Amino acid sequence: MLVMENNSAPNQQPIPVSQPPHHFSKTFIILIVVFLIMAVGIGGYVLGANRNQIAQTQPVTQIPQPSPAPIDETANWKTYINDEYEISFKYPPSFVIENTSKPPQFFFSLKSTEEELVFSVEPSNTPSFASRLKSLNTIVKNNISWKVYPESTYCDAGDCSTTSASYETTKGEWRYAFLLRKISPNSDIFEQILSTFQFSP
Repeated sequence: MLVMENNSAPNQQPIPVSQPPHHFSKTFIILIVVFLIMAVGIGGYVLGANRNQIAQTQPVTQIPQPSPAPIDETANWKTYINDEYEISFKYPPSFVIENTSKPPQFFFSLKSTEEELVFSVEPSNTPSFASRLKSLNTIVKNNISWKVYPESTYCDAGDCSTTSASYETTKGEWRYAFLLRKISPNSDIFEQILSTFQFSP
């Protein structure tokens, strides 16, 4: 008995093909990227706003600037000292002292090429010429009170003349006066002279 060889291949099951792992779709990835960008942007905005709010609420500390030292314009001036009458004051180097007299009525002129004033010392119990005039006001310079007599016209027995402005102060038995002959009462120089006038301690 012949046995016929069956060459037909047996029924074979299809071999399953392994599927690649599941990947996110491109749309999903784009959405995640957009979300991350928005999150970073919002976070940055909130952080910046908080910093600005903190900066605005913190008080600004002002560092005090040192004020410049005042300039002493009389530093290089000459100094007049009189031990007998216990006074001193400064005057500009362009001024010279002339016509010094002796007691009981002591006076001298302070002159420059364009300006002149007279300083005098008299006993305080004798009336001064300026005392016949009406005092305009009183000023204080270097803690010393001065009576101010303005320029005015003075007449005596029909003889009239213009008087210069003058400044007077009294201490003890002496009266001290400045007569402004060729200098304005508003002159910076005269104001500075008065500001340096002092009595000896």
